[in-house]
Amino acid sequence: TELREHLDAEIAFAPIDGTSAYRMVDVLVDRLAHINPTVLRHIEVTTEARQIVADKASARERGARAVERTFDRLIKRPVAERLAGQSGSVKVHANNGTIWITTEPDEQTIDERTT
Repeated sequence: TELREHLDAEIAFAPIDGTSAYRMVDVLVDRLAHINPTVLRHIEVTTEARQIVADKASARERGARAVERTFDRLIKRPVAERLAGQSGSVKVHANNGTIWITTEPDEQTIDERTT
């Protein structure tokens, strides 16, 4: 993390506006939806939740990198934690500026053991 921050401070990024940040969130949601469809059966991310991610990536001078890191912190990692060891569907929504994640696990859980 410290090295990453140091590199970010040294590398100049093109600024990104709010519309571009929102479009970047759309791309990241689409990528997440296709990472492993046997685990993440369906994901729905509301407009409000997408906007929160775009807004919280307020370091616009850091470009798309800030949007991706904010998405990872607010959506991708929490979804992975909620689905750990099982498969299912996820809804990411927002209420009063806070992102909430609701999961609906499938009946059958994923066996994490390897043979």
